[in-house]
Amino acid sequence: MRIRQLENILSKFSDGTFYLNLEAPASPNQSFTIRNFVNFRQLISFLEESEIEIFATIINIIKDDKLYTPIILDKQERDNYGLNAIDAMRVNEWSKYLEHAFQNISLINDCYYPKLSKETISIKIHDSSDLKDMIIILKLIELNISQVINHKGIDGELKVENWENGSRWINLTLKTTAAYAIIASVIWSSAVVAKKIQENQVLYETISAMKLKNESLNDIKETQKRLLKELVEAEADYIYEENINKSKKDVEYVERLKNSIRSFSEIILKGTEVHPGIVGNESVDNLFPDFKHLDTIESKVPRIEHKK
Repeated sequence: MRIRQLENILSKFSDGTFYLNLEAPASPNQSFTIRNFVNFRQLISFLEESEIEIFATIINIIKDDKLYTPIILDKQERDNYGLNAIDAMRVNEWSKYLEHAFQNISLINDCYYPKLSKETISIKIHDSSDLKDMIIILKLIELNISQVINHKGIDGELKVENWENGSRWINLTLKTTAAYAIIASVIWSSAVVAKKIQENQVLYETISAMKLKNESLNDIKETQKRLLKELVEAEADYIYEENINKSKKDVEYVERLKNSIRSFSEIILKGTEVHPGIVGNESVDNLFPDFKHLDTIESKVPRIEHKK
């Protein structure tokens, strides 16, 4: 997970609301009091469910403590407990571990990951040890973004904003909101096409295993190619109408859209991902496909209802 994403996810817990509060006793014979366990349990539950690797060690330390079950799993869900000095200090350390971890993540994010502009997209290049392959992918990304955003009314300009430290993430700024919107549409359509390519491959392999005649297999392959071509055309036409012009068609530009959709679908199938640069904004996030669940993506092209 990117530091940017991690910091955004954890930001809702960084205001101190979810940490424990330790109170010393008024006299030596009294117990220490620790408060705010109702909120602290929510934090622990979130970190356990999210399975964020960087917190796994801390969570395991807490769960291994003898007081984890009677306090965190307390069915009465009490908000405060009276403990002796040793137990109170140790339990309070649970909260301190997490608080310091959150602060360090925020510090790293501020120092090494400068805030991105709203017209920025973030691309995660797929894993590859082949330098030539990496260069080809970057050239394809540059070509297939530039040929889309260099258009009257879009007026985009592609620049490298930065590479993220120690990762395969590159942040590219597109200059205009229109450029950002149309690239988001292209990536969505490309993911739809990538999904269809995968489905076609599975279907073809399944049918091939039935040992049909070669003529039948060739017919199936040709039909898949035709339907895939029609899908790319429909996606490109939809993007053009939604972002450029509903009435007048620029045939040459639509061809560029089709080329970019086809090319990005292949790039996506290799494992490269394209995301919004700004994380945590739902209205922006929804413009891009969820790369963890590409098998569920649906085309945004309206379906034609056939009358009976």
